[in-house]
Amino acid sequence: MMNSDMDNSRQAAVNVLKVICSMATSRLLQALILDYTKLTGTQVRLESTGGVTAVQRVTVGEKFDIVILALPAITRLATSVQFSPPVNIALSKMALAVHEDHPTPDISNEEALRTVLLGAKSIGCSTGPSGDHLKQIFTRWGQETQLGQKLVVAPPGISVGSLIASGKVDIGFQQLSELLPLLGIKILENLPPEVQLTTCFSGAIPEYSEDATAAKALLQFLVSPEADDIKIQHGMTPSE
Repeated sequence: MMNSDMDNSRQAAVNVLKVICSMATSRLLQALILDYTKLTGTQVRLESTGGVTAVQRVTVGEKFDIVILALPAITRLATSVQFSPPVNIALSKMALAVHEDHPTPDISNEEALRTVLLGAKSIGCSTGPSGDHLKQIFTRWGQETQLGQKLVVAPPGISVGSLIASGKVDIGFQQLSELLPLLGIKILENLPPEVQLTTCFSGAIPEYSEDATAAKALLQFLVSPEADDIKIQHGMTPSE
C-alpha cells in the first residue's frame, strides 16, 4: 500500500468516533448522533450496554473516544483512567411500571408506595443508580430483608420494563427513558419526592482518544440548546 493510502486509511479510522454509553441514554444518543452526523458528516459508532458492563470494559482497557455514564460511575472510573473534565449531558428521573393489564397502583405518597411494594410478589430493579437507590430506600424503611428478598435484578443490558411486560416481575423501577419505548407496560412517572432519584448522565473523553478535538465537538453538540427538545422527548431534561 502506498504511504498516502495508508495515511488515508488511518484518518478514516480516526474519523469514526467510538462512544460507549449505558442503556438509559442509548435511544437519546442514537437520535442526537444521527442529527449530528447529518450536520457534520462525522461518523460515530455508539455501543450501549449495562452501566456495570460499560465500567468494566473501560477499566480493563477497551478504548473509546467518549464514555457516557451516570456521573458517579464516571467519577469512579477517573480513579483508574485519565479523563477530561466530565460534561453533564442530561438529567434522568426514575419511574415505576406495572404490566399494562395491572390496576394502576396508588403511589400518591411514600406510605402508599411502601404498601404497594409490600403487596407485590416481585420487584424489578436494575444494576444501575436506580437499583442502588431502591435498596437504600428499603433500608431507610427498615424493611431491607422483607422487600429485599422480593428484588429481581435485571441482567446487565436487559430492561426492567421487559421483565414486567413478560410477566417475570410484578412491578419495577427504572430510568423513565428506558421504560418509555416499551409496549405492554403502564408507567407511573410521579414518584413521591422522598423516593424519587434524579441521575445526571455525563460524558468524558479519555486521554488516549485519537481524536479528542472531534470528541469534544460532539460533546458540545450533546449539551447545546439544539439537543434540548430531543432530550425531553426521550424522558430526560437538559442538565443545569
